[in-house]
Amino acid sequence: MTGIIYDEIFLKHRTPGRFIFGKHPESPERLLATIEHLKKTGLWEEVKRLDFRPATVGEVARIHTRAYIDELQSLAASGGGYLDLDTYVGGESFDVALASAGAAISAADAVVKGEVKNAISLGRPPGHHALPQRGMGFCLFNNIAIAAAHLKAAYAIRRMAIIDWDVHHGNGTQEAFYEDPGVLYISFHLFPFYPGTGRPEETGRGPGAGFTVNVPIGWRTDRQEYLNVFQKTLQ
Repeated sequence: MTGIIYDEIFLKHRTPGRFIFGKHPESPERLLATIEHLKKTGLWEEVKRLDFRPATVGEVARIHTRAYIDELQSLAASGGGYLDLDTYVGGESFDVALASAGAAISAADAVVKGEVKNAISLGRPPGHHALPQRGMGFCLFNNIAIAAAHLKAAYAIRRMAIIDWDVHHGNGTQEAFYEDPGVLYISFHLFPFYPGTGRPEETGRGPGAGFTVNVPIGWRTDRQEYLNVFQKTLQ
């Protein structure tokens, strides 16, 4: 069975109503539309709702610097503001970001413990652009990287893979494990595009050399071609 984590706390990270090109693309409505679709198609009744807990600061600090964590907490406590041109922090965003990271941890825990075959965490704010020392690209904490670091610490899992498919390259996740041979990071993304990373020659560094695989996808690639590239790479 597939497990799913969702909670209304994820709606409390409120981004500005307007963005550079119109309505802000990373908003609570994004999750609400997902839940509505799952219910409309009947999939909501076929998944197991999983409990979750917020991540601790110590768990987040396995990936992010204490200086950045403190900066984010202070900014939220003061009412919020921008980390950069497009990454916004609201008054509740620090706590919501801890919840989102914790949801990723809890989803991974449920799979490792055999409670479900696989799991999805419908949390926000998102995470794959968040670098160890700063957030960017709408992302505050790198949820998947924090979950992977938790699995290594809690279960002594020595090898794992993160498969990232998105229009953008997950530069934050790549950086977190760029020198780590225990985490294979594979990214499928549009290129050239934001954030400018994700070239094929970016394959890892030092002991992590060869454990980063970037698969740039060109503009106007059709669905079947994308699937062919995806399946061939993973095989």
